[in-house]
Amino acid sequence: LIHTGSHVIIIAHDEERFSLDRLRALAESSGVPLAPIQSFKGAADKERILRAVQTSPGPLTIVFYGHGGKNHLWLKEGQHGREEANDLKLPHAISYTELADALIARKDLDTVSMLIDACYSYNFSVQLLNALASKGVKTPPTIISSSNFDRLSFGESLIGEIEQTHQIAGPLRMQDAFNAEDGAFEKQDF
Repeated sequence: LIHTGSHVIIIAHDEERFSLDRLRALAESSGVPLAPIQSFKGAADKERILRAVQTSPGPLTIVFYGHGGKNHLWLKEGQHGREEANDLKLPHAISYTELADALIARKDLDTVSMLIDACYSYNFSVQLLNALASKGVKTPPTIISSSNFDRLSFGESLIGEIEQTHQIAGPLRMQDAFNAEDGAFEKQDF
């Protein structure tokens, strides 16, 4: 998922609790030098985020840490109870269609991995994959989400568990995400 050859795009909601520093530390401990790590926080970075996805070279890992809805990754607002919106062009959120378009422009989606730590991240992932498929994408990115279908996921369920299970100073592997699953599963709203 994250290794020496990866380009990493870290995206966080603008709330203070969604820390870019801890995500950078996770990428660095996975062997990624500082140069191919791009960090973005809040709605002011939306266009730069989408441009970075479109233009990133080689293997890419996108990490989102914040509030989510079925149609959006929220960069500002979007807290529980206010996460649903049908407008797919909001200035303070990235919709599944906007991310799909950026990924399609990038190409080579078989080299893209995504970690989404947000409420309704499974729903968002399904919407994203459907949008990609409807536009002819045959090989979609690998997506790991913190929530199950129609579920909330509470405060750092995925990122926190990956930090605990990841072997320091080595690549972040799919096995690390699987090992984090048990702890993350307990932090969902049933």
